[in-house]
Parts: sequence; structure tokens; C-alpha cells
Amino acid sequence: MYGITAAVGAFLAGGLCDLWGPRRVMMAGALCWAVCHTLLLAVAVPAHSYGLILLTYGLRGFGYPLFAYGFMVWIMVGAPERQLGKALGWFWFCFTMGYPVIGSALVSALKPAIGFYRTLWVSLAMIVAGALVVLLLLRERTGFQGLSRGPERVGLPRTFLGCFTVLFDKPRVGMGAVVRLINHLAVRCVGLPPALPRRPDRLPRSGVGLAADRHDGQQPRLRRHLRCAR
Repeated sequence: MYGITAAVGAFLAGGLCDLWGPRRVMMAGALCWAVCHTLLLAVAVPAHSYGLILLTYGLRGFGYPLFAYGFMVWIMVGAPERQLGKALGWFWFCFTMGYPVIGSALVSALKPAIGFYRTLWVSLAMIVAGALVVLLLLRERTGFQGLSRGPERVGLPRTFLGCFTVLFDKPRVGMGAVVRLINHLAVRCVGLPPALPRRPDRLPRSGVGLAADRHDGQQPRLRRHLRCAR
């Protein structure tokens, strides 16, 4: 469910930036993540409710792409054209270093000290801190309003329809989407399985699945719910 909502959120990010502007889209993504994450940790997990865990964890998927790709759109419209390549390079460098590299290292450091459940609360604090940076310190004015103006500004249905038709009106955009899809499939289907153990019983225990480890005093059956929700 999380993968589906993240994909839909990524699709919506560009169209919403045309209507609302990147800043509002990023704030909507941060709010969605913070609210769903809080409900996950404060309500769903203590209640041992698989349905609530699935719902809150899944809906949280809308938040990350709205925030991240809203920021990418802001870079594209706000950076000088001659510096655009460098700006996007820094975006993807920071994205890659933060998401799978520094984030993973931080979890591995926090887990032995405070447990997975409390580590998830730390992640909420970091999300709020990042949103405050955007809200208070990022003052580039282009992202404060919708990017579509004048005759180009249309309603919500036509904006989202344009997100589909651009694949055919601009064939290079459609080609880029296909290349990106193939690239991501290659990473998941070709690059990841060889790194996994052949025997499932030798797999490392899931980080999310261990939210109920001994550090946190939760019931063991909660592990199954969280592992499934992932």
C-alpha cells in the first residue's frame, strides 16, 4: 500500500505545483507525513491494530513525494538556467546521501540505544525540523505561488489530465518516464535479490518489524503486524 500511495503522490506533485506552488505542496506533504506518522505510533501501534497500522503507514506514503518532488520542482523553476544542472545534481546527491546512506547509519546507531519504536519518534522530529527549515528559511519567491499563470492556469481535473497527455504531447518526456521505470525495476529485480540470503530464516529482522522489541516493552505479536504493514 505504501508503494502505491508514494507513486500516486509523486504523480500528483507536479500538477499540484502548477496549481498551488511548490511551497504549499511541500507543506502539504510534511503535514500528511507528520499526522499519519503520529497516528501510527500513538494510536495504531499501541492498539495492536493491523488495520490501523496498514492505513496510517500506507497514507503516509503521500507525504514523502509531495515534499521531495515539490522541492525538486522549486529548484527547477527557481535556479538560474545556467546553474540548473548543478542544482539538480546537488538535490539528488543530498537525496541519496540522506535517504539510504545517512538515514540507515543513523538507524543502526539509534536502534541499540533506544529501540526501533523510539527511533521512529526521532524520525518524526527530523521531519518536523525539515519542514520548519522550508517554512521559515527558504524565501525564494517563485515557489510561493502556482506556476501556471494566465491562459495556462486551468482547474484541477484538466491539470491532472495534462499530467497524462504530456507523455504524448512531448515524446521525450514519455521516453524519460519509460527509462526511469526500467531503471527502477532493474534496481529492485536484478540488483537487490543477489544481495539477500538464500534461506529466509537467515534474513535480518526487519527494522519496522522490531518496533516491539524488548527495549520498548511491546507484545511480540506486534512484530507480525508491523512487518506485514511494511
